[in-house]
Amino acid sequence: MSPSPLTWFLLFAITLTVSSSFAWSFFHQCSSINSSSGRCSSSSRTPFALPRRESSKETLILSSSTSSSSSDNLSKMTPSPPKYSTTTTAADVILQAAANVTLTTSPLLGIKSLGIDYGLARTGIAITVGYSPKPLTILPSQNTTQLCIQILQTVENERVDRIVLGLPYHKNGTESNQTRLTREFAGSLVCEVAKRFGVGGGAPIYLWDERYTSKEAAARARSVDPGINLYKQLDAEAACIILEYYYLDGGLGAEEVKLPEDDEVMEEVERIWVEGRDERERARIIHKQKREDCLNARQLAMDRSKILEEKLAIVNGNGVNSKKSKKKKKKKKKRVASDKKWIIL
Repeated sequence: MSPSPLTWFLLFAITLTVSSSFAWSFFHQCSSINSSSGRCSSSSRTPFALPRRESSKETLILSSSTSSSSSDNLSKMTPSPPKYSTTTTAADVILQAAANVTLTTSPLLGIKSLGIDYGLARTGIAITVGYSPKPLTILPSQNTTQLCIQILQTVENERVDRIVLGLPYHKNGTESNQTRLTREFAGSLVCEVAKRFGVGGGAPIYLWDERYTSKEAAARARSVDPGINLYKQLDAEAACIILEYYYLDGGLGAEEVKLPEDDEVMEEVERIWVEGRDERERARIIHKQKREDCLNARQLAMDRSKILEEKLAIVNGNGVNSKKSKKKKKKKKKRVASDKKWIIL
């Protein structure tokens, strides 16, 4: 059945509204960049600068808004340094305006996030590819320390910029026992991040409301395959939905997890960070030394092979010469014998 005229009209109205809002935002960004860089905008016709080459030096000639008084203004003007770089072009201004519009409408563009759906038995892990999250893996949650180590390994391997941890609430928005356990896990994870990457380093952790994510993941799975077995399959999909809504809202309202304000905890974190840093440096030096030893061994093997080839070439060359000399001696003996025969005759 084809769409009705009313449907086509609504689609046209929505498209027109979105395009006009984007054009207005783009125009506003262009105007703000022009005004900040000292260039002329469409609303104010101020003089603008053009590069010109005179006596192998770049000078600026400012043109007036009215053509009748341009010569008088140019004669009265004194040279002054430009307010902007002469290499800036209109294309650069347009690209900068487009980038500002993109960052305004999509503040999380280019940020790679790791989504976590924490549970007492299993923890789902998802990751963003652009703005499209995808399920990554499901990890066991029995050992919190081991779980944190596996998550940090994933952060290093995937080069993650931030971690988004789902925070469960009751339907009315109040905190539950699972909320408290998730906050405790978030505190352990942020300490492990500081131990691995240092205080203030690594990926920051944000808490995001995850209500109804598991039910939505189950509904999406059953819409594709009504007879699917959902046991131990929804955790990673729920983590995907957490990232999806986090990016949809631009991360607004997310709660960042901070290190505990405890001197003993901070001292332990700092101590483990220093020990881990030194250990990684020693491992790097040992690996570098092993690599150099391997390269030196390869070089020695190549040198030995070259020397052996030269010796074989010399031996083969002497063998050929000896054979040739023997043939020459035999020929010489035959000639001498034939000469003797002629003399006797």
